[in-house]
Amino acid sequence: MYSGASVIVLIFLASFSNASVNSHSSKTGLKYFYKDHLDQGVCLQEAPCRPIHNATCFGTILPYSFTSLALAEDSLSHFEVQDNLALWQGLRSVPRCWAVVQPLLCAVYMPKCENGSIFLPSQEMCRITRGPCKSVEVKHSWPSFLRCENKKLFPPRCRNPLQEVKFNTSYKCIPPLVETDNKDNWFHEVEGCGIQCQNPFFTEEEHDNNHFLIKIFAGACFAMGLFAVVTSLIRWKAANRYPGVIIFYINICVMVASFGWLIQFFPGARERIVCRHDGTMHLHQPSSGEHLCSLTFVLVYAGVVAAVVWFIILTYAWYLLVVRASGSPKDIIKKKHSSFHSAAWSLSIALTVIIMGMKGVDGDSMSGICFVGYDDVYLRMGFLLIPLLVAGFISLGFLVAVLHKLIKEKLNSEEVANIQVKKNIQCMTVRIALFTVLAMGFIITTLGCHLYDFLHREEWQESLREYIVCLAMNSAQSYLNMGEMPATKCVLKSKPSIFVIRLHLVSMFGFGFMMSSWFYTRRSLESWKRFIYR
Repeated sequence: MYSGASVIVLIFLASFSNASVNSHSSKTGLKYFYKDHLDQGVCLQEAPCRPIHNATCFGTILPYSFTSLALAEDSLSHFEVQDNLALWQGLRSVPRCWAVVQPLLCAVYMPKCENGSIFLPSQEMCRITRGPCKSVEVKHSWPSFLRCENKKLFPPRCRNPLQEVKFNTSYKCIPPLVETDNKDNWFHEVEGCGIQCQNPFFTEEEHDNNHFLIKIFAGACFAMGLFAVVTSLIRWKAANRYPGVIIFYINICVMVASFGWLIQFFPGARERIVCRHDGTMHLHQPSSGEHLCSLTFVLVYAGVVAAVVWFIILTYAWYLLVVRASGSPKDIIKKKHSSFHSAAWSLSIALTVIIMGMKGVDGDSMSGICFVGYDDVYLRMGFLLIPLLVAGFISLGFLVAVLHKLIKEKLNSEEVANIQVKKNIQCMTVRIALFTVLAMGFIITTLGCHLYDFLHREEWQESLREYIVCLAMNSAQSYLNMGEMPATKCVLKSKPSIFVIRLHLVSMFGFGFMMSSWFYTRRSLESWKRFIYR
């Protein structure tokens, strides 16, 4: 999700500069020759031996007491060897790399020397580091004396004493990175490390405040939708007519989506929804054993899509009733009854199945649900924003036509002589006008929030990358015994706006509030009174 290419490289980049240049000239005249012990699989090179004062490498005791400086081109003394080895310790924050690179570095900087010959590191020792340590190669290549292409320094099919030594591999990823075996969650070139489940851009307090708002909005939206549905059932004979029954179906969809949002508030549910067992975010779902994440996605996404389709059908029904001059609009609507249901339910189910088949479902700790395209903006654009934009244009066209007919013709027509009929038309005009403004406002706000995310996503990613680089530098500083120097304060220079996130929540749940408000009438109150009396 974020580029971690230079997180580790900057830590030990200094070790490849002047020291390497100055020392290389003194070693270019070294004469190489090999003594291949094919029976033992050992490759040797002639070199002067010197005793090791401290026979340890990265804290691991070496199984020999003599070494040579013949291979490490950036070191002219044992003290420089120790200093340069210390610079590589920044790779501790990439545990998988650190586990395989320690034997290689020790075999090059402190090789075993015996009877005037050193044991060369094998080609296999070198090659095994290229995958887990690929972050070294992204912006800067390995130094010349650590490149596997040099078959003289790294002969194939050789054994080295350090291949049998067990080095300390207990180090962990630097927070906000955590260890994970899931390749989909790896922080780009940092193998074995992924972004923690809780969004690092926001504090725990911001998470809690956002979850509280979701509980209020989703709970209220579910309760209001339930009221609308029950009210419709109480007065079903009157409600089971178009276009009123369409609002009934929309509120059912709103209830389903709201319940999907509310699942996270069951004990322990949110962690199971958005987090994997290793502490990283659910990405590219569904996968085996992650049913709660898939359930919330199905409820929320299918409910939203079906509600949007029914919304288009509602505006179309109004268009037929108000604008169409010939034929019986109600009969036309009744004939399309099965088509309406097929369009709403089939489309929502089909898109949901396609997304799950593409494994396009991701978790988000701020929202507490799994949804499409949190990680892949193109999936979000194709399966959410474009359909929403198309629905907005179609619905707006029908609503504008309805309002034009009501305002320009019906109110001034001589055919409308009854005062009560005129009042009813005026009331309907005001309600549809307000409905149009609110609906378009919610759609525009939602699109604007997503556009804000698209425009600033790269900036946020770069900010997170620099933040992790800073943390890695501070970690490397502690490895280099520089604790007396003040650590750099690491901050996120750019992050998503919490205001925009909450505005997006208001626009999403505001649509549900608006649709249930059609039942807040005197007629609904009278229906409840009659129901209670019975």
